[in-house]
Amino acid sequence: MKKIILLSIVFFSFIFIGVSETVIAVLPYKIGYEGRIPKIFSSELIESSTKSEGKSYQLSMINYLVKMNSKNKNKKLNAKVLSQGQTEALMLQKNISTKQLDTLTNSQLAEILGINHVVRGSATRTFIMSDEMSLGITAVIVITGGQAPLINSTSNISIINSLENITESNVVFSKQFNRVTSATRSDEENLRDTFRYSARKMFKTLRKK
Repeated sequence: MKKIILLSIVFFSFIFIGVSETVIAVLPYKIGYEGRIPKIFSSELIESSTKSEGKSYQLSMINYLVKMNSKNKNKKLNAKVLSQGQTEALMLQKNISTKQLDTLTNSQLAEILGINHVVRGSATRTFIMSDEMSLGITAVIVITGGQAPLINSTSNISIINSLENITESNVVFSKQFNRVTSATRSDEENLRDTFRYSARKMFKTLRKK
């Protein structure tokens, strides 16, 4: 049933793609773990967790690109930002897995997915301490009125957002960001400015072309 739904999405996607000058697909982000990885993280859990984070970051980037695309100053681009479901459906139709994306050249991606721009993203999470320890340190900071110079970061995330014109094989925009997480702030809260900033800069660069 899911396959039928996704293939239906492909059909309607091509209708919109055909009338758009700029078609952008955001690929699932590549996620890596380093540092003091919690012992409870088995290889299977790491694989499922990084896959889940990759899709979460992909969706965040898509959402901010869609917001930027709706602004009047960007309408002249006649751009189409594929939804997460549309990208998944295209990959399903062509029998492409997330891992296989790294083996495809830009020209192959353009031909297979029928797009001319792609956002590639990666993020490396370096674990520092557990959530429990972070919460304990946070409590101490609150009790001491912020006088204790303590670090309560649970991890550092180094994230890269890149927009490429895959028909011309050139990078339109690329920037690396570093953000720290804690037990009291989610990834979405810590990274929203990186996606918002990147989406704005990506469209600004496209307008200048």
